[in-house]
Amino acid sequence: MKFTALNIKNQEFNTGLKGYNKEEVKAFLERLSDEFEILQLENEKARKELETAQEKIKNYSKIEKHLQNALVTAQESSSKSVESAKKQTALIVREAELKANQMIEKAKEDANSIRESVVKLERRKKLTHI
Repeated sequence: MKFTALNIKNQEFNTGLKGYNKEEVKAFLERLSDEFEILQLENEKARKELETAQEKIKNYSKIEKHLQNALVTAQESSSKSVESAKKQTALIVREAELKANQMIEKAKEDANSIRESVVKLERRKKLTHI
């Protein structure tokens, strides 16, 4: 039989010759019943608090998992962004080097052209002085 505060309060005892004092037994059972009821209420309260705490832990675990996934995604995205930036930087540097080389070649061509013009002018000058 499962004990409840009401079962304890209503418990009856057989009496014999010179048995227990009924009033003392009733008073004891009344106090025992009151204490038992308090313990049952505290137990129920603790059980509800435990269920609430377990539910919170479950929710926090879900949140933690989502945060970990978000962190992994952010790290992957960051890595991709850094890699992309490195590639863009390398491309910009290559384009700048090509442009610089083209400018150098153009400058050399212009310098050669100017030298050739100077040589032609010097020849004409010599021819005209003769």
